[in-house]
Amino acid sequence: MRPYPLYLSILALAFSLISNSAYASTNTDRTDIARALLMKLIREEGGVDARVLAAPLAFPRQMTSREFLRSLQASWVDKQNLQPINVPTAVRNWGSGGGNSPWQFSDAQMQRYFQNLFGTTIAGLRNQGYIFQLSKNDLFHGHIFSFEHDGITDYGIVFHAKEYPNDADIVEQNGGKGADSHFSTAESAYKLRNLIWIASVSKIWAIHASRPTLTPLITAEWLDPQSDDPFMQNLYRLQLKALTLQDIYFSSLGRSLGSINYFTRETILQLTNQPVGSAVAKDLLYF
Repeated sequence: MRPYPLYLSILALAFSLISNSAYASTNTDRTDIARALLMKLIREEGGVDARVLAAPLAFPRQMTSREFLRSLQASWVDKQNLQPINVPTAVRNWGSGGGNSPWQFSDAQMQRYFQNLFGTTIAGLRNQGYIFQLSKNDLFHGHIFSFEHDGITDYGIVFHAKEYPNDADIVEQNGGKGADSHFSTAESAYKLRNLIWIASVSKIWAIHASRPTLTPLITAEWLDPQSDDPFMQNLYRLQLKALTLQDIYFSSLGRSLGSINYFTRETILQLTNQPVGSAVAKDLLYF
């Protein structure tokens, strides 16, 4: 199950209401905005649209950036150097890409690098005064994509933190998820819930997705903000409120390459309804 909090239940209906030509035109506009944002992150550190969370992470085994990109190509595209992993059904269903066969890197250092992404993100946000945590409602997943620039194939991840806030209207849209959450869309940290990692520079940015210039990236292209339909008006309002950077506009620049999920031992116990003393060995990161 892939977390699309606000419109999963009506996606098929919505796509039936638009023409393919209108979709292509609008989607192209949004992918242009997504590309411009990525280039701004790489070349200008994000400017007013983002903030860097930490110094670049060191590549595994002192790899160069090109060696790292080739390793990602081998695993994410060519499906080499990976090993299947058993993930409890309840965890897989909660995570992103639950219908796929979960796997991990065979290389322990590569696996550790991506585990460190989550910890670095949490620490970087907390250093700036914002409280985030690894939990079933907050930061637990990201969406992987490829894109081309400067003669290379690069890779990125759009992370969604604060996934399930406790606002009553959003909880209803999410089928009850977030009812036990300890945060809402009103808290100051929520505006930084979208994070982007780019492989070639090994940096993580918190995106200021509430900026009007980025609004197209948090709303579905088939939603007309000028619609007279109360249902569509409310859906558009909820998407603005949820502030979810839509990963489809980034994967449209190249390829969608699945998801990354990270669940702590405590979260696994919670999702599988096991008592605190149960023998869950460690945290779990899988793709």
